[in-house]
Amino acid sequence: LDDFNSQNIANTVWAYAKVGHSSPKLFDAISHKAMEKLDDFNSQNIANTVWGFATIGYKIDSIKLDVFVSKVKLMLEELKVQDIISLLWSLAVLDFENVDATDPFFSKITEGYNSPINNEDDGRKLSTEDLSELHQVSLWYNAEHEKISLLPPKLREESKLAFIACESRPSNLQKDVLKTFESLESLGLTIVGEEIH
Repeated sequence: LDDFNSQNIANTVWAYAKVGHSSPKLFDAISHKAMEKLDDFNSQNIANTVWGFATIGYKIDSIKLDVFVSKVKLMLEELKVQDIISLLWSLAVLDFENVDATDPFFSKITEGYNSPINNEDDGRKLSTEDLSELHQVSLWYNAEHEKISLLPPKLREESKLAFIACESRPSNLQKDVLKTFESLESLGLTIVGEEIH
């Protein structure tokens, strides 16, 4: 890791997440190295690193996560709307504590969505997956943290419909819960709904 630059760090975390391989000791070392090299990270490196941690279920230290968010906020103009949604989704999965720090990200999404300019970062050209993730982020922001939505009502409705239409991809936590339920059944316990009988 000593020879890794910010791109190597981001690519490593991203690759481990893509193949679904968790390595907590490696991620501990990587998150420490990332803090040492933070000045070299661009916005995409940060977004990919945080996404990788969230996707694989690695619970990064909240202080380090706050540092990543503070750094990427300074580079917000570099990020595409899709990248911001991915970053917010990652923060929601990691249950980022400093929820108010995400407000500028929501504002940037709204700005892109309301922009009359037709460009590659057009917030109105979001994929179904982007919209589905945005709905999950909204649930985290609005329901879990009781914050007033910063997204336009039409975008909230589009994201909700996309979420409903998307095939589900269970998180690592959901997979772990399922394994636990299956192990309880092997002990002769019956799971009915969310209750053990």
